[in-house]
Amino acid sequence: MTAPENVATTWIWARVGQNDSRDIPGSVRVVQECLVSEFPDAGYGAEYGKFWGPGTRKVYSRWQRGLGLSGADADGVPGKFSLTELAKKHGIDIRGRFAEDRVDPIHTGQIDFSGRGAWPAGRVACEKHIRKALDIMGLPERYWLPGLLTIASRESAYNASKHQINTHDGNARNVPDLFGGRNAPDGFKGMCSRGMLQTIPQTFARFHATGTSRKIYDPVSSAAAASNYIMSRYKVARDGHDLAAKVRQADPNRHGGSY
Repeated sequence: MTAPENVATTWIWARVGQNDSRDIPGSVRVVQECLVSEFPDAGYGAEYGKFWGPGTRKVYSRWQRGLGLSGADADGVPGKFSLTELAKKHGIDIRGRFAEDRVDPIHTGQIDFSGRGAWPAGRVACEKHIRKALDIMGLPERYWLPGLLTIASRESAYNASKHQINTHDGNARNVPDLFGGRNAPDGFKGMCSRGMLQTIPQTFARFHATGTSRKIYDPVSSAAAASNYIMSRYKVARDGHDLAAKVRQADPNRHGGSY
């Protein structure tokens, strides 16, 4: 009896199109070919089989709109729903984790409040922390890195130890539904903003990122959770092109403010 032929299934990375995807040109080409099947008039020019640029985003947006999506959900950047539908229709496997799966909510009681002041501070150190967070999140650096660095400079003076917790603004209080109305495990008021990007415990817990620690003072965890929050609260695109426009605190050319 002859063994059946082992035919490999075509596959793509789930993160394709989240940035220019030059490091995964094979996935870009596969999606582009699928889109040509859907829209024979689609043209990519120099982008074909190389990177996810404006032409590819424009055609992918047509696919998203055809699925009934609109607004930010039809911006030409693949989301879990639209990419899964395309892959199912064309018999393609998807590998890796979707952006939507990078939110890993935890309970505020699961937050680790240890380590304040244990991580390196300063602009160079913060740049490294943010780069690591962006890598975990699958977010491009072009806009996110300068935007988050600007927030870090304004919120915590680049993660300076004395600025890693804010005990003076309106959040610095205890509330009944947080730690039973008592101080947090680090000894400060429960709702104080903490960490490099100054998230309150409820925000850190709700937008905690998969693959990061539960330590609220961990700058990588802080940057990742803040990014999830920013995308949800302000509808910032995953490529970050509108970050500075939508979040004043991330815009170095405007006076800062809360975010």
